[in-house]
Amino acid sequence: MLFRVFVVGAYFALTTLGLVGCTGSTDSTVHLSLPSIVTQPTSQTVTVGQTATFSVEATGAAPLSYQWQRNRTAISSATSSSYATAATTSSDDGAQFTVMVNNPAGSVTSNAGTLTVIAAVPTVSFSPTSLTFGNHAVGTSSSAQFVTFSNTGTGTLIFGADPTQGDFSLASQGTCSTSLAGGASCTLSIQFTPTTTGTRTGTLSVNDNASTTPEVVALTGLGRSKSAADYNPLWPCGHPGRREHQLQQCHQFFRAISGGLNGVQYGPATQYHANTHPSIGNYFVLTTGEILTNNDRQIPSSFPVSMDNMVRELMAARKTWKAYAKSLLSVGNLGGSTTSGGGQYYVRHVPVASLTDVQNSSAQQQNLVPFTQLAQDLLSGSLPDYSSSHPTAAMTLLIAPSASPTTGSKTTSTRGSMTPKRRAAHYCVR
Repeated sequence: MLFRVFVVGAYFALTTLGLVGCTGSTDSTVHLSLPSIVTQPTSQTVTVGQTATFSVEATGAAPLSYQWQRNRTAISSATSSSYATAATTSSDDGAQFTVMVNNPAGSVTSNAGTLTVIAAVPTVSFSPTSLTFGNHAVGTSSSAQFVTFSNTGTGTLIFGADPTQGDFSLASQGTCSTSLAGGASCTLSIQFTPTTTGTRTGTLSVNDNASTTPEVVALTGLGRSKSAADYNPLWPCGHPGRREHQLQQCHQFFRAISGGLNGVQYGPATQYHANTHPSIGNYFVLTTGEILTNNDRQIPSSFPVSMDNMVRELMAARKTWKAYAKSLLSVGNLGGSTTSGGGQYYVRHVPVASLTDVQNSSAQQQNLVPFTQLAQDLLSGSLPDYSSSHPTAAMTLLIAPSASPTTGSKTTSTRGSMTPKRRAAHYCVR
């Protein structure tokens, strides 16, 4: 069979020639067209470390095949209608990407899509934006409070100087260092040391390479004159000048007065007084050393406490603890006050429920237990290193079991008595 080929522009025709002696029609023509690009690759802009994807849409006689090029050089294995780059670097900025589309009729090359690569930038958020330190005696330092900084951007956040103004200083207990990766968080710690009485204000200014620098945290505290309570010899334990370690009962105190108790290691603390009114402020003093609030309506969800506290110190010292709360509904319950089950549970009498060290740790929540657990722990000899018991609304007295303390190094208080309408927690340590 003979063929004749006609070529006109982008088309060609393959025609058979009729032969003498054949019956029927012997002429046929097949038309093949070059590929046609319907949608060209578009330019892409990404941040360093991200990938970019270029794509093309073409029509024409099958089969269509593709070969992507970077700056007119073929890219190995880039043979589909789209191409995704590897993670980009600054050296990729300005690269040109084209694609050659082929079929049996020939090939066409697309327009170029330009890749723009911009530097990764950090974006900072921080919380809280202000801190209140309560009242402190002139010349004494508060417990540290914390501000959390989060880098929500893609670039590395570089910290500069973090100056404080007023009677405030960095406490060197946070986790922030000189840099913070994208997506990470860290904390800065601040403490208050009043130099005079009255309201004291200041700021923490965090300088960094974010566009919003400096990030400013407002700081407030109240300086007061020293009182007799600041020198109360009832509190011989803990670190000097840090009242969060002032416990109603501590083993150094009992050892010091053991001669007055006929050699017995256990006994009730006496001659102690409240720091404030109503209840909630005193419970926070026992747990954090600070009168954080006098609003008895506060509950753990509305008043989370992130400052240094007894639980944090015990964890750091690898000591065990438990809080035995009367009428607590269940182990680890962080809810508000309730009369469910016939009890009168007052969460304001249980300050550990407000500590973020407990709220953010399922393991620590297991140490907040119903008061009935105390008898079981006594019988099994499994008291923790530090324990506290907490009253209900109606209960005027918390009495430790009347039996003698269990043998071993664990301790608890013996019977105590309190006049009607006086409620207190009992704190015991080894």
